[in-house]
Amino acid sequence: MSARSAGEPKPLSPLTPVPRAGLTDRVIEQLRDRIGDGTWALHQRLPAESALAAELGVGRSTIREAVRVLVHAGLLEVRQGDGTFVRSQREIDVALQRRVLRSDPLEVYQVQRALEIEAARLAAEHRSEADLVRLRELASQREAAYRADWAQYRKADIALRQQILQATGNSLLADLYRGTVEALRQATSRYVDDAELTRDDPDRPETPELLDAIEKGDPQAAAAAAQRHMDNVLRVLRFVLQAVVTTP
Repeated sequence: MSARSAGEPKPLSPLTPVPRAGLTDRVIEQLRDRIGDGTWALHQRLPAESALAAELGVGRSTIREAVRVLVHAGLLEVRQGDGTFVRSQREIDVALQRRVLRSDPLEVYQVQRALEIEAARLAAEHRSEADLVRLRELASQREAAYRADWAQYRKADIALRQQILQATGNSLLADLYRGTVEALRQATSRYVDDAELTRDDPDRPETPELLDAIEKGDPQAAAAAAQRHMDNVLRVLRFVLQAVVTTP
């Protein structure tokens, strides 16, 4: 065989086909990242299948397979005739909710109580000035909505609790709390509106005392205030569940 002539192109080595599974996995990761970082918000509809395929440079069948995997994981849901929507932003939330929904509501609430007490303690230790400003704003919004607007009260109450969790600086604690609380709401919604469990009486001092303790950097006082509030809520939940059990 004669040697290759000078200047003659070098033969190309054959390309190794990209495994379909590998391509799908990369698409899944990109979609998961957009869900997790909030690019696609909770309950938001995803772009059309054709748009995603064009953006990612893959076939529509690959998009369908990736969506199927994320639906099975609990992050997405397909509504026939309406599109694909974000169901949950974190797989840990899905796993926690599935576990919690198989548990007794009182046991779940005991876990939530422990998380909130620890969150109050850590928030008092680690809160920033920006956290304090936001906590006071949210507390004012919640007070303004009390007895006036259930939807706004509930929204402000959730935002206040989430801000306390953010002030802890512990993202794992925040994830555990979020998954537990959402599942508890689902578990008890048949018996009582969650607002009935979380709304304070006007004369009840837990929230002002809790915020004061966090502002002063007093972890013991913050934990004690959170415990008093959660114990009051636990009594309400026990009463409601007992009434359900004894009602003929």
